[in-house]
Amino acid sequence: MKPLVPLFPALSDDELDALITASIDNNQVWSATRCRGEYLPQLIEMHRRRIGPKKLKAIEYQVEKDKWYTEAEE
Repeated sequence: MKPLVPLFPALSDDELDALITASIDNNQVWSATRCRGEYLPQLIEMHRRRIGPKKLKAIEYQVEKDKWYTEAEE
């Protein structure tokens, strides 16, 4: 994820969606210490309004709780 951080401001809608989706689907991303503590919070803060509500809820839950999000968690 670190090499992508400088590109965060320039992500297109499709690129942002692909990155968020890949992050949600891969616990080696959202559960990684630096991703949870630095990279993903920065990405979320920068693009919160551009992330779909369901994906935003999932990625925030996974980053905060360090466990898989399911709709049962609502």
